[in-house]
Amino acid sequence: MKKAILILFRVGVFDMSGVAASNANMIYSRDHLIIYPNPASDYLSVEPTPLFGVIQNVQIYSLSGDMMYEATVMDKTPISFLNAGVYVLVITNEKGEKCWNRFRKE
Repeated sequence: MKKAILILFRVGVFDMSGVAASNANMIYSRDHLIIYPNPASDYLSVEPTPLFGVIQNVQIYSLSGDMMYEATVMDKTPISFLNAGVYVLVITNEKGEKCWNRFRKE
């Protein structure tokens, strides 16, 4: 049987399959954001789909739940300062809805 790994972020609780276990306004970004390159070393590009709307805020969290970066809208999100590993990108739109996805920093 597979064990579910739960991670507590300051923005909600998620399992590693991409399902929000709590926090009703948090959605997994597979249908809402295009994030590339992944894995990445210097920057991430984030493009919202029409389903998500306009990006207002970008946050990066470590898997331990620490916020590593926060900024208002940018074409490219810098990540060169991060150590290699897996992180969670949380994006907020103009309605305050949050969308998330994992990425790997090389």
